[in-house]
Amino acid sequence: MYSEIVNLNLLDELNQLQITIAGPYTLLAILSTVTNYYQALAIEKKSHEIEITLGKVKTEFKKYDEALVKVKNSLESATNNLEKLQTTRTNAVNRALRSVVELDEGLLPAETDDDENE
Repeated sequence: MYSEIVNLNLLDELNQLQITIAGPYTLLAILSTVTNYYQALAIEKKSHEIEITLGKVKTEFKKYDEALVKVKNSLESATNNLEKLQTTRTNAVNRALRSVVELDEGLLPAETDDDENE
């Protein structure tokens, strides 16, 4: 068919009309090129979606890190308060109790029957 078109000098006229003449192998090459173009276009679209998703993940990870810093600071504050209670407050209570004299068990008042009846 291609040779007939060339013999009839129709090739230039068909090219001006944007008509491509193709045999079986040429048609296969053209279809393969078109298929590759659409696959590349799909990959480009998907990569753009991935880029957008990664941008969102980056933003959320920054917020996550900020929240972790707040939790860390809260835990450090709680630890400091616990240490203060354990040391300073315990020492203050012990100082106040130093003046209290321990009573021997024998010096404790005996239980009376009145206490049991209540």
